[in-house]
Amino acid sequence: MAADNVLSLATVDGELPEPRERTEVGISLNLPFVASYKDAWEVFREEQVTVEQLVAMRRTDGQARALFRLIVLPIRAALNNATFVPGDVEEGGEEEAEFVQAMLTLPPAAGGMKTPFTRVVAEILQAVFDGFAAHELSYQVAEVGPLKGKIIPWKIAHRPAETLTFLVDGKGEFAGFRQRASVRGEMVDVEIPKEHAVYYAANEEERPFYGVSYFQSAFYHWDKKVKLYYIAHLAAQRAAVGTRVGTIPKSTNKNDVAAFKKGLGDLGLAQWMSVPEGYVVESLKEGGSYDFLAMVNHHISQMSKSVLAQFFVVLRVAS
Repeated sequence: MAADNVLSLATVDGELPEPRERTEVGISLNLPFVASYKDAWEVFREEQVTVEQLVAMRRTDGQARALFRLIVLPIRAALNNATFVPGDVEEGGEEEAEFVQAMLTLPPAAGGMKTPFTRVVAEILQAVFDGFAAHELSYQVAEVGPLKGKIIPWKIAHRPAETLTFLVDGKGEFAGFRQRASVRGEMVDVEIPKEHAVYYAANEEERPFYGVSYFQSAFYHWDKKVKLYYIAHLAAQRAAVGTRVGTIPKSTNKNDVAAFKKGLGDLGLAQWMSVPEGYVVESLKEGGSYDFLAMVNHHISQMSKSVLAQFFVVLRVAS
């Protein structure tokens, strides 16, 4: 009975229906947080860890920067000996491959792009850290060189990820970017249409368009490490100079009290202070110790594991 029901749903009068050519009914994304923007929809950004926070981690933490370099530098180094070749599926294409290589690698003086291709690749690889990398395409007609008279890219211009939101059409397909940024004290709010926009997103299967940074899981451990360093520095200060406790007589001059309090506050850096008659200064030394370094090293280790383990898994599956 179950099989008959399935058959009756799949056929019309016992015959299979003709397939619909390039027709979609459903949508591939669930985008409840969007707002109408001109002829498109703007996809809002909901982030527990922002791009600005990730950039701060990369610029201030040597471990994070080293991990980032470990991932991207081999790719950038491979470009030194890379060549453009036709795909394996099609025959021919040698002339097209030569055209693409010249278009992307010639210097501007020879009719090539203003933005070096190696720089473009380095910017694309920032998606590993930022979640996605976006560029705007502009074109030119080459006036000199082997590509003279042909339309080629003039710039593949990087657009900072933190200034962008994605635009989608009615089916949830990519429709370009909206960029909002401040330049010379003025607010710039522009639309970059999809015809002139390209992007690469890391782990886009987890989060459409915006992607997920490979370093998002490492941010937790970096945040804890920063706080541990701060507490450790306070502990080192208190162990070195102790905690000052001042005793003030019951009846005293307000000016003397103010000067005494200031002297207590400065005692951590000063070598001495004068104590009026009747005032008492004691230095408390905390007993015991805590191994901050072990906990810091734990979080450094977890940062490395949380980032590199993702690539080890990929390599293992690929092999």
